[in-house]
Parts: sequence; structure tokens; C-alpha cells
Amino acid sequence: MTKSSTNVRGFSLIELVIVLLIIAILAAIAIPSYRQYVVRANRVDARRGLMDLAARQERFFYSNNAYTPNLTALGANSSVAGANYTIAPPSASSTAFSITASAVGTQQTSDKQCQTLTITNTGVQASTGATANDPVCWSK
Repeated sequence: MTKSSTNVRGFSLIELVIVLLIIAILAAIAIPSYRQYVVRANRVDARRGLMDLAARQERFFYSNNAYTPNLTALGANSSVAGANYTIAPPSASSTAFSITASAVGTQQTSDKQCQTLTITNTGVQASTGATANDPVCWSK
């Protein structure tokens, strides 16, 4: 007498559906969180660029006794704040300056809170977006 045994290996359809459901739930949580992280990281690049330009303006003032409205004179260009923000030429006089970074591309559509970031010669940091001067825009 021969005994026939069949070992079935693999996953059932129910097990496969449960695994796919778990993956979908994790993706639904992870993707928006990651996108918000990217938006904040781009904002940090813009703040770093503005702070760098403000320091360059102060060095220029020290050497020339006036601020400059020319980014080239500061050794910079409009992309100093990264690819997601554009720096406008500074508004400057002999005694004051203001530099603004404006969100562009996907940053503009994703970051409604902080559309522009501005810094002045006195260190005043401002922003525009869903609410004006939102402290989140200049915080860590």
C-alpha cells in the first residue's frame, strides 16, 4: 500500500490580501509624513541661504559703507537658497537691506504656510503664506 501525501506550500488569497492591506496602510501614513519632512528641509535650505546673504551684506557694508542691491556683488545668485526657493535681488539702501526668498515649483504648492521668507539688516525675520509671520517658518 502506498501512501500519497501532498504538501501544499504557498500563501492563501486571504493571507496575500491581508499583507497588501497592511502595506497600503503603512504607505498611507508614511508618504504624507515624508512629504512634510521634505517641505521643512527645503525651508531650512532657504533660511540658510537668507542668513548667508545677510552675512554677506554685512561684510559688504563693512567694506563699502553701504548695502548693495546686487546679488553678484555679494558673490551669489538667485538660486543660493536651493532649487525650491528663488532669491529676489535685495532691496537695499546705504543704511538698510531686505532679502526675500520665494517658494517655487512643488514647494510653492506644498508649503502654503511659508510662501516667502524675508530677513532685514536688523535681523527681523518675516514670512507670508496662510498666515503672515508664522513662527513655524523660521523655527527649527
